[in-house]
Amino acid sequence: MSLLDVQDLAVRFTLDDHVVDAVRGVSFSVDPGETLAIVGESGSGKSVSARAIMKLLPKTATIDPESRITFDGARIDGFSEKQMLQVRGARISMIFQEPMTSLNPIYRVGSQIAESLILHQGMTKKQALARALDLLKEVRIPDPEARLEQYPHQLSGGQRQRVMIAMAIANEPKLLLADEPTTALDVTVQAEILKLIRGLQQSYKMGVVLITHDLTIVEKVSDRVAVMRLGEVVESEPTAALFRSPVHAYTRQLLASEPRGKPDPIEAEETVLDVDKLNVVYQLRWGGMFNRKRRALTAVDRISLRIEKGETLGVVGESGSGKSTLGKAILRLIQNDGGGITWRGQALHGLDKQAMRPFRPKLQIVFQDPFSSLNPRLSVKQIIEEGLIVNGLGGSGRERDMRVRQALEEVRLDPNTLNRFPHEFSGGQRQRIAIARALALDPEFLLLDEPTSALDLSVQAQVIDLLRELQRAHQLTYLFISHDLKVVRALCHRIIVMKDGEVVEAGETGEVMDRPQTDYTRRLVRAALDVEI
Repeated sequence: MSLLDVQDLAVRFTLDDHVVDAVRGVSFSVDPGETLAIVGESGSGKSVSARAIMKLLPKTATIDPESRITFDGARIDGFSEKQMLQVRGARISMIFQEPMTSLNPIYRVGSQIAESLILHQGMTKKQALARALDLLKEVRIPDPEARLEQYPHQLSGGQRQRVMIAMAIANEPKLLLADEPTTALDVTVQAEILKLIRGLQQSYKMGVVLITHDLTIVEKVSDRVAVMRLGEVVESEPTAALFRSPVHAYTRQLLASEPRGKPDPIEAEETVLDVDKLNVVYQLRWGGMFNRKRRALTAVDRISLRIEKGETLGVVGESGSGKSTLGKAILRLIQNDGGGITWRGQALHGLDKQAMRPFRPKLQIVFQDPFSSLNPRLSVKQIIEEGLIVNGLGGSGRERDMRVRQALEEVRLDPNTLNRFPHEFSGGQRQRIAIARALALDPEFLLLDEPTSALDLSVQAQVIDLLRELQRAHQLTYLFISHDLKVVRALCHRIIVMKDGEVVEAGETGEVMDRPQTDYTRRLVRAALDVEI
């Protein structure tokens, strides 16, 4: 008997002006100890299907009464909220795609992991915190004792994702719904996390539904694959058979999708950004009142770099290596502890928030997690227009409306979606909205922090092409932070490799990728091109 059996699942969203059939007649099953991979483009209905199983859909969604969801021999599609509370987290767990929005920002990491253990296993707080520490060690978070005492915003994107995985496996569930579980993880840790999930799966006969855009992972870890497109399953086969001889044209298109091409050559050498010996130090604190501990963590250690006009400089390295901290410090979004930052001859490192305001429109950022960086209470128009209003750009309301529509068109989104809200878009579409928000201000420099990490391969390739077109059209300069070396090769002129806050290697992209000089870089390149589980 199947552990999970989904039959004729149909989910409809009722919006202000129209109805969207997000999932239509989807059926699949998962046996104990089996891994089913669900793949498809952003917006195909993968995550909606998983959330429907957990009954975690928004109020605008309705599940067709003919849909049937059977778990462990019981029909759960008719369960009340009270009944589902006994299922979620204990018998079925879910790793969400966007960890920053799934973790409570006002509670410490240890308390959030312990909460589920106290609720479902009746542990004392002391026992639950001890188990939480063990779980953080299992998912290989550095300094796990210190991380227990930290808040989500103090962790990197990859570290937050590992906390989510620790929470999901805490109660040894029978079924794990993993929605892009390795999206925010660097390539070297990705394999370790997948090994961890597989080990738990084998020990407890846990069924896994793996939602991912990484076909390399799918081929390595799944037993069967269901391919979704426009809310429907267009093909479902054992993994080996599907990769060997895909039947549907869309499946063949997905398998052929991979970041390609090279960046356009730089027309003229003109240094626009000069960073000299930049330093950022964090003070880590943990422990109780009488055994308080602290230590200094150097997140960025005396890093120097230059970026030319129209160039894309890639920053790569493992999660927690300091990539995002470096980018935020360069844009003065966090305080640096020494070093110089010069933009077109103007020193930025000594400027306060008010003095930085004239530079903000020209120096924009696209964050790793678009959902947490887009205000959920604002419409798309309000989100994009907000920057224009704050910076006194765009003139009249009509002119601002035109700029908003133009920005949406440039990122290949329908301008008629102006009045929709972020939760009504897929992850890939939200990332395009974030890019449009930055573009509307007519910037010269974009800090792109993992802008393609949440996107499936086919959409990833489209976004890379889009970024190239925008760079060409507006003479944009990019600082591109990523753990995906395939994307970096396709987009970046030069790269710097970071480890523990330091630059361990730098050079032309092709040179560094083809002939890495350090063991660390060789390990990154090898892990990026061949996931070994």
